[in-house]
Amino acid sequence: MSNKNIIYTRNYIDTVNTISPITSQFIFENKDGQVKLRGNNESGNCLFLLNAPKENLNFTGDEDNESKLCFLDFTKFFKLYKEFDKPNDDKTKEEHAVLDIEVNDNLNEAVVMNVKSNKSPCNFKYRLANTDVIKKPIIKENPKLPEFVASINLSKEMVNVIMHRISMIDANYVTFELNEKTCKFIGKNNITNQEYSEEIALDTEVDKPLKVTIKAEAFTLLPTADYLVNFSEQFLTRFEQQRADGIDLTLFLTAVKSEN
Repeated sequence: MSNKNIIYTRNYIDTVNTISPITSQFIFENKDGQVKLRGNNESGNCLFLLNAPKENLNFTGDEDNESKLCFLDFTKFFKLYKEFDKPNDDKTKEEHAVLDIEVNDNLNEAVVMNVKSNKSPCNFKYRLANTDVIKKPIIKENPKLPEFVASINLSKEMVNVIMHRISMIDANYVTFELNEKTCKFIGKNNITNQEYSEEIALDTEVDKPLKVTIKAEAFTLLPTADYLVNFSEQFLTRFEQQRADGIDLTLFLTAVKSEN
């Protein structure tokens, strides 16, 4: 058994936690100078790709070989990690988690994650998983995507407001109705017929009207962020987070043909 230190960024760990409501089973890959992660919810109607430079979660060091790090329940690890994650403007008083992995050299497999404090001799041991017990994501690393015909920008503030208002009526579907230069967003409860709607400007005019309906159970899994939303006619909508930290998080929601 040997130990390897892990280099990570807080921003990346926090980003991963925002997608843990989609799934908490993760297979991280150090590959091609990046850390890669992909997954989907149980229903398969919310999928994601998360790619970032390797230094955001580097568990192979300077080695170029590909390697995987598997979590059966990332949320349990995150609680341990946050116990020692105490940012402070005064860096001398800041506490942060120090991470390393114990590797079974015979299998070349990480089996334990040590979560330590940089301030005191404390250590949690988190049992890592084998790839065989993790549900494999249905989204491919480089999926074939349809043509996207229109887009809108959703700010973080707009996402917060929309999520709050559709929760007020217990919406079970959300619909984007695209016509000319306008996108009408509709959240609807099909049981009570309660509805919330608002209009959002399209980035470009659409050639013909387009209606995209998504189950609210998938839509509400979107982390709060700024998004560029791309619509297609093939029942797939892409939500690209707009960020400047080099982390690329893209989510895909599958549409339904009918609200009923």
